[in-house]
Amino acid sequence: MKQIEDFITIEETSQLTGLTPKSLSNYRSRKVKFPFYKMGGQIWYKKSEILEIINNSRVSVSTEVQS
Repeated sequence: MKQIEDFITIEETSQLTGLTPKSLSNYRSRKVKFPFYKMGGQIWYKKSEILEIINNSRVSVSTEVQS
C-alpha cells in the first residue's frame, strides 16, 4: 500500500532533513516547518510532504561575480 509506505518515523525524518529529533520536536510543539501526523500514539511524517518542503526551499543565486 503506497499511502502507508509514504509515512516515515521521526528518526527517518531526522536523517532525511539533517535535523535532530529534538529540533523536530521543537518544530512540532510550535506547529511550524513540517506537517506531522499522530496515529496510534506515535508521530509520523509524510515523506512526500517533507521532500516537497525541502525542494521548495531552494534559494536562487547569481553565478555572476560582482566587482
